[in-house]
Amino acid sequence: MQSEPPSDNLDELAAIGSDDWRVRRRAVGTLVGRPLAADELRQVLDVLRDSHQDFSRLNAAIQVLVQTGADVVPPLIDLLAHGDADVRCYVALALGERGDPRAAPSLVQALSDADPNVVLHAADALGRLRAAVAVDALLGLAESSSFAISFSALAALTAIGDERVWRRLPPLLQAPFLQIPATEALGALGDRDAVPHLTQLIISRQVSACVVAGALLDIYEREEARFAAGAEVVELIRRELGASGRQALLASFSEASFPQLNSLIQLVGVLRMAEAAPQLASLLHRPDVRVATLDALAKLGPAATSALLQELPQLDGETQCAVCELLGRLGGSDVVRALEGLLDMDEEDVVVAAANALANAGDAQIIPSLVALLDRRHKAIRHAASVAIATLDAPQAILAALPLLPHSSAHVREAAVKILGRCDAVGHLEQLKNACSDSDEQVRRAAIEMLADCRDESVLAIVVHALQTDRPRVRAAAVSTLANSDFFAARTWIAAALDDADGWVRYVALRELLQHEPATATTEMLVRLSQQPEDVPVRVTAIAALGARGAEFGVLASLVDDSEPDIAAAAIAAIGAGHFVESPPFLANLLADADPRRRFSAVQALAAAAPDALELLRHAAFDADRSVSAGVIAALARLDTPESIAVLLEFAAHTDLRELCLAELSRLDESAVKHVAQVLHDAELDVRRTAVEALTRRATSSAWEALSTVVDDNQPAVRYAARYAIARLSVSGGAVDAAGPNRGGT
Repeated sequence: MQSEPPSDNLDELAAIGSDDWRVRRRAVGTLVGRPLAADELRQVLDVLRDSHQDFSRLNAAIQVLVQTGADVVPPLIDLLAHGDADVRCYVALALGERGDPRAAPSLVQALSDADPNVVLHAADALGRLRAAVAVDALLGLAESSSFAISFSALAALTAIGDERVWRRLPPLLQAPFLQIPATEALGALGDRDAVPHLTQLIISRQVSACVVAGALLDIYEREEARFAAGAEVVELIRRELGASGRQALLASFSEASFPQLNSLIQLVGVLRMAEAAPQLASLLHRPDVRVATLDALAKLGPAATSALLQELPQLDGETQCAVCELLGRLGGSDVVRALEGLLDMDEEDVVVAAANALANAGDAQIIPSLVALLDRRHKAIRHAASVAIATLDAPQAILAALPLLPHSSAHVREAAVKILGRCDAVGHLEQLKNACSDSDEQVRRAAIEMLADCRDESVLAIVVHALQTDRPRVRAAAVSTLANSDFFAARTWIAAALDDADGWVRYVALRELLQHEPATATTEMLVRLSQQPEDVPVRVTAIAALGARGAEFGVLASLVDDSEPDIAAAAIAAIGAGHFVESPPFLANLLADADPRRRFSAVQALAAAAPDALELLRHAAFDADRSVSAGVIAALARLDTPESIAVLLEFAAHTDLRELCLAELSRLDESAVKHVAQVLHDAELDVRRTAVEALTRRATSSAWEALSTVVDDNQPAVRYAARYAIARLSVSGGAVDAAGPNRGGT
């Protein structure tokens, strides 16, 4: 592999024009990693202004301008008036990527630029900024410009997400070149009142039914998520489609392609169109739409059975497994016969799926066919068959299992023991006790496990004997059986197993001890167990226990640098859970660690250890690793303080973390509503509008009451959004209706 060129004493500004992409990348990284001096910033801007024909230098300069910590927005805004249209395009691109809302007014002015390429870039940038101030100008472009500009304007409006604008969109459905983007925008922004406009497109076949299906699904999912009103939307779609619309949907299966076909499949399922079962079943052989197809068929219920059974023999093994699971839920004599026919197959996964499905189908007459599987070579088949037998009918299962206890096959004996244990362990205690001395380890282990619910004192001696003398897997089973028993001496024997020669037995003993008798595990014992080399499960469990007790910060801190990632992560979590005085600064240092896994762990632990570490978490939200950002958002939500909720709403309004933030806010307890309500009155416009959306998604009385406080707000955007949300919540009914009447008006 070619080695990278040296970088020492390399002039970064000159290097962004290098022919070697590695040099350019390293130069960009250096420039954005330190503060830019004023003259350096001027030189980068000069590249954009005077050297934009050199695309390598241009791209590098734009990367610097987008990522640098220097305030580049004012000089970039000035360049939007440059005489060269290409420069104005690149400036708009940079401002959009930069994500600073201060650029929005100037970009709105750029929508009137004489050069259409500048207009396209400005529209795209405003969409990235989610700039509500641009809505009216973008609507004008969408309604009166060329296809390219109208398309970009619609895309920007969709990204901004101002749902008030959808009522201006239906006329665009009549423009042939805008029908598809207008349909998609209507789906992204419209409410249930947009449904008739969309269904008419299906009936008239003006636009592909698959495209319209995607738009209808968007509305359905949004109404369901926000107001639990999905069923009402489904009824509206059915009514508006009528017979001709349903026929048009069925006809569209032959002309659709992925991903559009996925939307059609999902819509047919949501509408419970039983007549679509044959078309859906015929798509099961296509991996690209299989998940959506199975989900849609499941929604059809028993109406899908015939089509599924007809298609089942032609499917590959993986799909047969999925279909078996669905058929088991549907049930019926035809289903049982078809599944029974699969039990003789050689393919392990299919046989297991068929056995599991038969257990769900609930026909005890199938037990003899399942018994025949108990001596199959594959363990998964034997397990599925024994579970199914025990599930179908306990008396018949016991009658089938008892004659199998002396079987020559250890597999069959093990299965018989498990069936007896699952059905009636106490009633057949002697048989289970005898099986504890079977010649086969697996049979002994199964018998020990099945004794967990027995209260007979003779059982204790058998289990302890196994713990002292048997093989590791049987000893581990003995530990679990003792932990779940009521025997007085059980805890003593479990504690003794912490010194077992086998690591798995030690882990099971510690886990069970901490769960059932935590006081028995002393801090000294936990410290010792946390440091045992090559014993990761035991160490992780002991470390977590130390954190829960708030003990031994020094030991936990030393384990953060352990070479085993699981140990390091457990130690970081324990430091957070322990609420040590040293925890906040220690965890704050880890936020700069080179390993994103350690940064993620530190974020989670910091939120637990230091609820006042809001600024640290705010900064960490923009981590280069997306999983760390998601962890920060979840941590801020768990804090559930006015300050943390305000930060979440700010992020939702101004960053690409919007959906992560709103999803977390929608899951918060009712106590969080009052924190969101504070932001309704005290924040900037976009954050206040985001707070309205967050409250709308909760659809509760307290959310209604909070929204009612801003229905007369002096900002039209907040006032309209709140009134619209209250109207939608009131239509949805439930707790909202009890809160008070809709104040109405717009």
